[in-house]
Amino acid sequence: MMHELVSPFPEECLPQLWGWLAEFHRQMVDEYSPKTFAELQEKYHADHAAGGKSFAAFRATGNGHRGELLGVVWGENMGDGIFTGHMVFERDIPTQEKQAILRDALKSWGTDGARKIRWPAFADNRAYKVFLRRAGAEIEGVLRGEGRRDGQIVDTLLMASFPEAQR
Repeated sequence: MMHELVSPFPEECLPQLWGWLAEFHRQMVDEYSPKTFAELQEKYHADHAAGGKSFAAFRATGNGHRGELLGVVWGENMGDGIFTGHMVFERDIPTQEKQAILRDALKSWGTDGARKIRWPAFADNRAYKVFLRRAGAEIEGVLRGEGRRDGQIVDTLLMASFPEAQR
């Protein structure tokens, strides 16, 4: 499967992103995340206005038209070339394609001057940890009591990618 990476992520695809976030809510969305679609739209605009980056991967069609949305990689600009990254993909695409999308997004981020993408995750999200490790991310540590899920304080695993390593 081939993909086309588009940046920034097209706003008209926010409804699909919202659906994916709901689908994977328990694994990755904390209580500080947008609670409504309107809040997600506000966050999208605020993040981009503050220098955030976003990438959408569409199935390559070869005819100049976009195919289906396969995944989204985005991050808030923390300053000094550091971003807090997030990603979500269509459930049924192969892991190898998800890895290729992430690698392409990291290359583009690096070309734009990013030096580090930090990836927070619930510490018990083993699949995300394994996925990121296979994509070359490093474990930076565990932040005790950093997040909330379903009203409970939980630990957050912090991993990092260094885009120059993707070039």
